Amino acid sequence: MKNKLWLFAIPALFAASAASAEIVTNFSDYFTVDTVNGSTFLVPITQYPADSGFASIAAKTGDTVFQSAAYELSPLTFTYTGTDYFTLDSFWFANAWGTQDVTITGYKDGQAVGELDLKGVGTDAVQYTPGWEAIDAFSIATGGTFTPTTVSGTWGTSWALGTTTITPGVPEPESYAMLLAGLALVGAVARRRSASRV
Repeated sequence: MKNKLWLFAIPALFAASAASAEIVTNFSDYFTVDTVNGSTFLVPITQYPADSGFASIAAKTGDTVFQSAAYELSPLTFTYTGTDYFTLDSFWFANAWGTQDVTITGYKDGQAVGELDLKGVGTDAVQYTPGWEAIDAFSIATGGTFTPTTVSGTWGTSWALGTTTITPGVPEPESYAMLLAGLALVGAVARRRSASRV
């Protein structure tokens, strides 16, 4: 009986490793950003006033730095630098200085697999939980009319991306299928051997 326990331990370990989420604090450790439309930068909260989206994210998450768009650039694409794919579990997002429509899209091998079409995103930080599985990139695009709502900043379409949680190396469904098929085969062999001993 003990010899067969490992048949159940393998999928349990596999599932545990696939479910190990990580909080992204330094985006350059996980992603590269396209250079066609420019880049983003980490913004320390000390540089920005209390009426900004940065301050709202700080108040709700405890973050002290944020990923932000530079010079009103859109769209910006974050491409995963790890192996395999990842799940975009959640993130905090706010417009830096006003309200504007924002579209956030998840990609796998260049194809869009999920999209959040957010209308009138303001400076009040909100947590989103797309849960897109087995993706390798996501993009943030601004659109529509920007309406300033802060005294401190009246320019542009800058945004703040706060605490982001991803699950790296998420296997594709085909990988799970292959694992289960292999376990079934091993189980069949084990049963046949035990039957031949009787």
